[in-house]
Amino acid sequence: MNQINEIYQRHNGDASKFSQEEKEIILNNQNEMIKAKISMMELSAEQQKAALQALNGDVRSLNETQLKHTKDALKQALDEEKKLYENSKSELKELLNGKAIDQETYNKRIQELESKHNQTMEALGSKYYQVMQNLDAKVKARTGQSWNYWEEAKRVLEEYGLSYEEIGKKAAETSQKVGNSHSILAKYTSEMSKEVKEANDAWSLLVGNIDKNGNFEVKSNVKEVIGEAAKSAEGWEQLQFIAKTAEINSNARVTIAEALVESGKWKDMTLEEKQVIIKNQAGLQAIFDSENHLRIWNSMPAEVKQLLLENTDVMNQRLRKLPKRSITTMP
Repeated sequence: MNQINEIYQRHNGDASKFSQEEKEIILNNQNEMIKAKISMMELSAEQQKAALQALNGDVRSLNETQLKHTKDALKQALDEEKKLYENSKSELKELLNGKAIDQETYNKRIQELESKHNQTMEALGSKYYQVMQNLDAKVKARTGQSWNYWEEAKRVLEEYGLSYEEIGKKAAETSQKVGNSHSILAKYTSEMSKEVKEANDAWSLLVGNIDKNGNFEVKSNVKEVIGEAAKSAEGWEQLQFIAKTAEINSNARVTIAEALVESGKWKDMTLEEKQVIIKNQAGLQAIFDSENHLRIWNSMPAEVKQLLLENTDVMNQRLRKLPKRSITTMP
């Protein structure tokens, strides 16, 4: 988190002064920061797990019981974050009054504290909203009656100074983008090395933008951007560094491979270069080395593609069942 602190300190905690690159780095580290804050809260191990699972995943797959449990865990996390914030504010005030820090240092730390607090509250509030919305839908589907989740959600969110309308709007936007944007983002962890962090940031800057609402989103022409980057010696070297080092998933690797095929570079790459891109996944290489395999891949529904990417054994079995004539190497 030192890099994040440096960014805040460089601009005296004023997020409006962050550069495009700094905003993207902040947003990519946000989940890790929130995860760290949740670990500091007085939550049970079970509550911590439920809150983190909600923040990191899609709540639509949870059943009624799990949603109720997650709702309570997120409410408790909101409570704890509010307490942490108030305690930290009080401690800073005591340091200022005791002349341990000067007014300028106090102002910087308060701005940084408020910015991180607002990010955490908004993330927790957004997931709380989604949980309540999905819980209402599941209850209604089972009983035929709605229990007006929005009344409770509105009351709870407003208790913490959050706008129900704004949270709902952002939650809807996030839900709409989750399959498109977040599926290829790099994974940031507190344990990652400096080299991995650099590769993750390079990938984020290559494929992402900050939208008008301050949210990170994948560029709409991401494959063209990757293909264009691979044309120069410097861009190609950076792309190989990203593929070797960054914490990116199979969705990201497929996006890179598709971009290289479409730009015409894939057919000129060495076996070693291809293996770096697809991380030695034979199933993926078989797809992009074959015109017929690629045609079949492109015709598959997104849900089927995701299943295959998450289960390489299933992918390999699927490929073995294809007729031999389909294994035609791309020119």
